[in-house]
Amino acid sequence: MYVIQAAPIQRQDNPLRFIPDSSKVASPLSILNTMPKALLPRPPMPTSFFDLPREIRDIIYNLVLISSNKHITPFPLAQFLKTRRQPRFALQVPLVPSESPAQCTPTSELCGIETSLLSLSLPRTCRQIHTETYLLFWQHNIFDFHTPQMLISTLKDMGQIPSRLIRSITLPVSLTTTKHLPKALRLLASRSRYGDFNSLTLTIGRNDMIAIETCKMSSQADKVAVYDGLLEVLREGGQEKGFKKKMEVQSLLRNWKIGGGVDHSTVRELHLAWGGEMCVNGELEWRDYVHIGRCAGFS
Repeated sequence: MYVIQAAPIQRQDNPLRFIPDSSKVASPLSILNTMPKALLPRPPMPTSFFDLPREIRDIIYNLVLISSNKHITPFPLAQFLKTRRQPRFALQVPLVPSESPAQCTPTSELCGIETSLLSLSLPRTCRQIHTETYLLFWQHNIFDFHTPQMLISTLKDMGQIPSRLIRSITLPVSLTTTKHLPKALRLLASRSRYGDFNSLTLTIGRNDMIAIETCKMSSQADKVAVYDGLLEVLREGGQEKGFKKKMEVQSLLRNWKIGGGVDHSTVRELHLAWGGEMCVNGELEWRDYVHIGRCAGFS
């Protein structure tokens, strides 16, 4: 009996078969390094507001919360909408800045078609945005109030916390506001001691300046008493050292370079009563009771 043993089959390599050398195979990283930058895959775009750089977010905050001309006028939202809703506060940004805040009239601004509102909704969005924008709105805008009564009522309706965050205020002065001006100045003195308020600018328009000079030069004792009463109110308010004081006047003489006259005398008396800085027709004329302007030596 014969036993046939099968011989193992020897596998012969195909000479035509290509076996790549692993040492010479390019890796994916090396392929990316050799590709042109235009063909490289781009990183994913930001998917959240907080993925933007802080500098970009600050630009957005400034556009939303800061007026283009740095001046805003607060008023009750119910007054603007003419509804019976509970008064809330919006902020008005004049689209066409006037020459002087004293020349603005509440009626024309509130009823004008081109009146825009500056909303405070963005800081209420979330905690991080509130932290990044907490003081931006209050410390980089100048609040314009048309009368001392409006200032008193507005700060009262705002409440203690928001009203103490205001840093700069502009308030017009005239013979008709003398009665309520002392109370407004005392309120601002309190905000400077217990809050961030540090700058008050009193403005006198050209028409109000004419009325003030008319009372000063009048032969009637009651009109002269009104002028003296205005100076007395300014002296009492000027004694407050907690905030910077400034006065902007539109003089009767448009050519302020002409020296002498009742204009210079009245401006001098107003500055000596109020102190701080005195600007006439946009030019600095007095500072801390020293005449440094172009007309120094005439008054």
